Amino acid sequence: MPPRRFHKKSRTGCAACRARRIKCDETHPECANCQRAGIICHYATPRIFCASSALPDHREQTLSSVSSPQSQDKQGRNDARFDTLDLRLMHHYTLMTSTSLFDGRQQELWQAEIPTEAYSCPLLMHGVLAIAALHLVSSGSAESSSLLDRALHHHTISLQIFNREISDISSTNAHVLFAYSVLLIVWAYASFSTKKDRPLQLDSLLGSLKLVRGCKTVFEIHSNSIKKHPIGQFIGSDESPIRHDLSDAARQALACLRTKVEDFIDSMAIDYLERLLQGVRASSDTRLVIGWPALLDNSFWTRIKRHQPVALLILAHYAILLAQFNGHSWWLSGWSDHLLEAVDHILEDSDKTRLDWEIHLTWIKSEMICTS
Repeated sequence: MPPRRFHKKSRTGCAACRARRIKCDETHPECANCQRAGIICHYATPRIFCASSALPDHREQTLSSVSSPQSQDKQGRNDARFDTLDLRLMHHYTLMTSTSLFDGRQQELWQAEIPTEAYSCPLLMHGVLAIAALHLVSSGSAESSSLLDRALHHHTISLQIFNREISDISSTNAHVLFAYSVLLIVWAYASFSTKKDRPLQLDSLLGSLKLVRGCKTVFEIHSNSIKKHPIGQFIGSDESPIRHDLSDAARQALACLRTKVEDFIDSMAIDYLERLLQGVRASSDTRLVIGWPALLDNSFWTRIKRHQPVALLILAHYAILLAQFNGHSWWLSGWSDHLLEAVDHILEDSDKTRLDWEIHLTWIKSEMICTS
């Protein structure tokens, strides 16, 4: 009998594989397991994340280009370095930003529970301050340039801390990492909303949607421990939400969309979208708009990333859900238009003809006007 072979345990695999206790091939920037699952691949080193994730183009830079790893680590650990602007940002977050993120009972969570947790958690503190600064930028503040610099500063430090802690996620820190993941989603959507006048590439938008799926992964791995903390209420109960029937025009349009699907994976994506449209018309719950990317099957997400025409046509209808919050949510404002323009730009003329793109586009825009 041949001698049993042992393999050396790797401590450099990605966080998702380590948390799921599966072997990681350690491919950079994304391992094969995470590519198949359509989730963010976190490594312990900070090079994986772009600190300016979804920031306007003129401020994009990698995490390593902001400062040296040594200075970043010092910043991440010495979190007492806050000045009067940071005090102003925390004040603004508590009074204004926290109540603008999500609706209903969620406001108390983000206005009271999260700041309380942040006082003893550098990760959340920097995440909160980054969002507050971006909120002020979106309001057209005369200090937009300096505020954007400060937003990037806190975002960079928070990502460095997150990257370090996600590699060792456990039941004791999962609730904090999940809370930060939600803030990271807001950042991703909000920073695109600051780009009012320039067209955006589809792949850039998909990068933001991928963050939603990463947040879902954190929750799925440690859902039981997360639910024991206040942030657990963000997920909501298992009860079915109240839904309003769609209009006859909406049902007809979705029925027309279903005639273009290739298999049940496409159909599931439309089913999820229809349920969320019914739910958001009943409650205007901001969480619903970020729910669709999280619910998508991994295979459908792969089709979107590969720019398959039918998947892109379905994705374009997500603009209707996004448009529900135009003018009501600063961090979602403008996303519906950005998404439609990006899909329209990338679809080939032959695919547009085959899929009746102009007919669908006309209906999508009319629904966006009615709901926004």
